[in-house]
Amino acid sequence: MYVITDDDLHLGVFPVRSSGPGGLIRLFDGVLPQSHDERKKQKPDLEALTLIPPYSDLCFGALLAIGSGSRSNRKRGVLLGLDACGTVCTAPRIVDLSFILDPLAAEFPQVNIEGAVVAG
Repeated sequence: MYVITDDDLHLGVFPVRSSGPGGLIRLFDGVLPQSHDERKKQKPDLEALTLIPPYSDLCFGALLAIGSGSRSNRKRGVLLGLDACGTVCTAPRIVDLSFILDPLAAEFPQVNIEGAVVAG
C-alpha cells in the first residue's frame, strides 16, 4: 500500500500481507525545515496519488503523485514505474504539471488539487 503525504519528501510504503513496518521512498531531494511556517512554504504539497495504466516503457503502469497546484513550487508531480507485482521499480521522475494546472488557475480563483483519477 502506498501513502502520499502533503508535508514530506517521501512516499510511504506499507505491506498489505503482514504487520511489518512500513518504509519510505524518497521523491524529492533536500530537507524540509522543522519550523511549521517555513516547512509550509517549501513543502511540495503532494495531495493525490493515482494509478496510471500501462503505457510506453511502463508496461505495468505507474503511480503518479500530484501536487496541489496552489503555488508555483506545488505544480510538480512524481511518476514511479511499477513492476508486475505492483511494486515501485523505477527511480522517481519529477513531472512538471503546469500544463494541466495553469489552465485551471485561469478558470478558477484558487487551485488546490485534493484528488485524482484516471478514466478511460
